[in-house]
Amino acid sequence: MKEDRNQLTSIIGGLALRVIFLEKPSIYIPFKGDFPMVKNFDQKRVIELLQTTRLVKDLPEDVQKKVIRASQMTIMEKEFREDLQNAGVSEDNWRNLDNADKANLLVEWMERNNLSMETLKVN
Repeated sequence: MKEDRNQLTSIIGGLALRVIFLEKPSIYIPFKGDFPMVKNFDQKRVIELLQTTRLVKDLPEDVQKKVIRASQMTIMEKEFREDLQNAGVSEDNWRNLDNADKANLLVEWMERNNLSMETLKVN
């Protein structure tokens, strides 16, 4: 039986590790929630679980939810950054935009991708 790559902890966990321990998971998307998603005291346990568990569905439920959500956040940011790049907006340009312009670009991208503001809520 062939496993779906999107069910492998090595894939989903790898995406999640980019943001799951960060106080501010994105400079582009203003995710709302309690960050970091995994607190310092629990980081070692989560890393060990990601290294030793083959399928995401086999992770403890608390870790599974955080890993899936963190991987979704990573993918959202990647897609938004690609959209900005295609529009000629570099990271430096982004940092220099005022908040209203950033919000407009983000909302336009979210609308094009049928994403609601609820997708910005993490916890």
